[in-house]
Amino acid sequence: MDDRHRRFFQQVDSAFGAYANDEDLPLIVGGVNRQVSFLKEVSQYKGTIVGTLSGNLDRATIHELTPPVWELMQSVRRDQQADALQELADAAGARKVVSTIEEVWRLAHEGRGKRLLVEKTIMYRL
Repeated sequence: MDDRHRRFFQQVDSAFGAYANDEDLPLIVGGVNRQVSFLKEVSQYKGTIVGTLSGNLDRATIHELTPPVWELMQSVRRDQQADALQELADAAGARKVVSTIEEVWRLAHEGRGKRLLVEKTIMYRL
């Protein structure tokens, strides 16, 4: 029976690949713990799983799933923001940061940009 479950979740994982489009977007999976464990065991996307919803979600509606998924994603966003700010501080310390639009544009065209961080209130006019 366990082998059947593994094969099933391998098929689910393979089908998900058509939607993933080689993007490393955060993934939240839900289900009873045993099923989630099977998926995590066989998934080629296990590195992108950032959270799980535990329980029988067979009859859960989108309206019921949205609040817990939103809460998990907000936590992921906060962690990513903290990581990005730490990366910025490290890069600034190593003098690997540019801060003008012209420098960013030039380096992006040269393929040398790693991460773009933009202030919320920034406005640029051509």
